[in-house]
Amino acid sequence: EGLEKFDGVMFYTQGDLETSPLAKENREALIQWIKDGHAFIGVHSASDTYKDWKPYWEMLGGTFNGHPWNSDNPPIEVDVEDPSHPAAQPIPDGWKIQDEIYQFTHYDRARVHVILSMNEASIQGKGSRPDKDYALAWCREHGQGKVFYTALGHREDVWTNPLFQEHLIAGIEWAVNGPTLSTPAPEGATVLFDG
Repeated sequence: EGLEKFDGVMFYTQGDLETSPLAKENREALIQWIKDGHAFIGVHSASDTYKDWKPYWEMLGGTFNGHPWNSDNPPIEVDVEDPSHPAAQPIPDGWKIQDEIYQFTHYDRARVHVILSMNEASIQGKGSRPDKDYALAWCREHGQGKVFYTALGHREDVWTNPLFQEHLIAGIEWAVNGPTLSTPAPEGATVLFDG
């Protein structure tokens, strides 16, 4: 019942079914609430939450599977894959950021709308994905609800970076108030990306 007061929920969490404080009925209510048209925002370790519970990782779009690029490595370069998405607009293509960078399992590019990814030159032989697809931020629809996830946000200096703050705020606003991914372009607009 408490969810009904909110338009969205944000997780910056970690834990599995055994360690999470949500009871089974509350976990299921959360997933249904999102499907019913509400917003879910996941930041960094949110993909390391409920890795052992399929309804959660299906909703989110992927599960943490290690961080081959830790926060002590040199900065990585960011590719802006959808510059029209509000969460991408603050980020310049080729932005360099030092953070703990994840790779994912239960992730399939066909199930999400990738907003930001790691530039191939930054992979430097690390990571275990044969497809070398290292998304950094994505969005998706889950039922009638919307999901925004950014893998960035491990380091304190990332959280204080104005570009990350604008990226996150725009992602939150898109998830809570923005158009769906299937919203047709306004009359006279040129579609640059059709999903």
